[in-house]
Amino acid sequence: MFTKAFGRVLAPGLIALDLRLPEDVAVRSELATAWCRLERAIDEFMERQMIAA
Repeated sequence: MFTKAFGRVLAPGLIALDLRLPEDVAVRSELATAWCRLERAIDEFMERQMIAA
């Protein structure tokens, strides 16, 4: 059971979170798209906080 879960869920999910994933592949994955948006939002937040400090 764990081998199947790893092969079908965990491994593809972790691959989708790789920021080096090519753009054309990333847009096909809802998870990859959401992860990229989160990364951008965090980066923008940190930049705003650095400017405010």
